[in-house]
Amino acid sequence: MCRSCEGSSQEELLAENAEIIAEHGYLVTGVGDGDPPHWTYTVGLLDLVGHPELVVAGPHLEVAGALINRIGREILEGRSFAPGDVLALPDDGGTVRFGRVHSIQHRLGTFNMWHALADRGDVRATKLEVVQVFAPRTAICRCELCRQPDLSRPESRVGVAPLPPRGRARRGR
Repeated sequence: MCRSCEGSSQEELLAENAEIIAEHGYLVTGVGDGDPPHWTYTVGLLDLVGHPELVVAGPHLEVAGALINRIGREILEGRSFAPGDVLALPDDGGTVRFGRVHSIQHRLGTFNMWHALADRGDVRATKLEVVQVFAPRTAICRCELCRQPDLSRPESRVGVAPLPPRGRARRGR
C-alpha cells in the first residue's frame, strides 16, 4: 500500500522523500497501483551529478525501480546516457535503449514529485531534464498492460490503460 493510502500527508511524503535524497543522492519514485501501466522516475540525479533524470514507463514498479537503480549506479560511476544510447546489461539481461521525453510530459503531471520537491527547495535544478529508459522485453512480462509508451511522442501518456484494438485487429481475435 502507498504511504498516502496509509494516511501520510503530502508534506510528510515530501519530507520523507527529501530525506532519501539527502541520504542516497537521489530518489526512485513509482506511480501506479495494481495493474500497469505504471511509471517510475528519479529525482535528484540532476543535482547530484548533472545527469538528466530517468523515467521508465509501463513495466511493474519493482522491475522499473530495479532497472533505474542499476542504471543509476552506472551514472554514479561516471557513465552518462542520452537519447539514442544503448546499454547492454550483463548476464544476458538484454539491451536497454534511451529516448527523449517530449515537453508535454512536463505539463501533464508525469513528474509531479520532482516539481513538488523543487518547489520546497529540496531539488536545486531549475529546469527538469529527463531521459526515457526502455526496459528490455526480457525484463518485463508480455501482457498488453506492460507496453512501454514512447514518451517522445506528444500523444503518449502514462497512467492510462491502453485502448482496445479497433477495427480489423479486434475482429481478428
